Amino acid sequence: MTSGFCVVDDLQILQNDVKGHQKNYDYVNQTGQQLVNKCSGVQDIGKLQSHLDSLQRWSVLVDGVNHRVDQCQSFVAKLKHYQVLTVACNSKISRTAFSVLIDLKL
Repeated sequence: MTSGFCVVDDLQILQNDVKGHQKNYDYVNQTGQQLVNKCSGVQDIGKLQSHLDSLQRWSVLVDGVNHRVDQCQSFVAKLKHYQVLTVACNSKISRTAFSVLIDLKL
């Protein structure tokens, strides 16, 4: 396997790791929102809401990883297609060169 394919594998591992933490993120976010709703008059609730708002970066992380995986998979598919075309062209060139040599009786 070439190094380009390893990058895709590494990104897919990262993607799976991120998905594995999704339940924890959802739990913390949901529990925090419940606390904010129950404690609307408490003075420190603004700090909790601020922390919960900062958790939205998780969504950006998930989207970014998913985008990178999709992008790499697309690049690998294009690379494989290019490799097939290159092999076909090289084969055609070899056959043509061989035919020319035979015609010239070299």
